[in-house]
Amino acid sequence: MLFEQIAGFHPVGPEIADCFSQFAPTDDDGGRGLLLAGALYIAWIGYTLLRSNIAIAAVEPSARLSHWTSFRRGALTSLMNPKAYLFMLAVYPQFLKPEFGPLLRQVPVMGVMISLTQLAIYGSLAIAAGRSRDVITSSPYATAMLGKGVGLVLVLVAAWTAWQGWNTQIG
Repeated sequence: MLFEQIAGFHPVGPEIADCFSQFAPTDDDGGRGLLLAGALYIAWIGYTLLRSNIAIAAVEPSARLSHWTSFRRGALTSLMNPKAYLFMLAVYPQFLKPEFGPLLRQVPVMGVMISLTQLAIYGSLAIAAGRSRDVITSSPYATAMLGKGVGLVLVLVAAWTAWQGWNTQIG
């Protein structure tokens, strides 16, 4: 689903930038508030992961789908995922800077950077997950600890983002 996620971003990237150019406040307090709200959302996701005990049941083999069907399903899933939009609204503003020019010109650059980052990270993750699936599904403890580790990372990143938002000139 890597390429589907990348393809799912490109139709909505300009709309996200337009949203920020129309509605995002440019003064210090408004921009800071948007950044802090995003940090709070990321912290909440991390907190819920820290409190959860994720368990994965055995993974059964499924029917083989064509590449086109898989791509279509993945792209639609990506486009209909409200959490992806919320995550982009939480993270995206800190990288859009008026001093780099009009926001709509920054979107293609951000799109390429996001696509390459997703390819590198999610591609590596997909390979690692495929190879470690049996280990993770056979140990509920390892699965729970992995979820808690991701939650801790999200809380730490949210705290860093909030600290940056509070102590950095915005706008």
